[in-house]
Amino acid sequence: MFQNRNCPGGVARGIPHRGIATLDDLETATGLTRKKLADNCHALRQENIVSRVQDDVTHHPAYKLTQVGKDWLKRDQQ
Repeated sequence: MFQNRNCPGGVARGIPHRGIATLDDLETATGLTRKKLADNCHALRQENIVSRVQDDVTHHPAYKLTQVGKDWLKRDQQ
């Protein structure tokens, strides 16, 4: 599906398996611009790989892997 860190799959790999990641976290993990991150997160949401949630500490938007996303990452790592 997604092969490198510049595509949505690279962004999905930047989200902790059991946690959430804000755009700041993803920017650090991937090195992508916020515009590219927003575009990639939108694509991931369309594919049901991530869901948008609210960070409990900052109250900013964050992203969490869905079960579909966790299963995809597991398959992708094999």
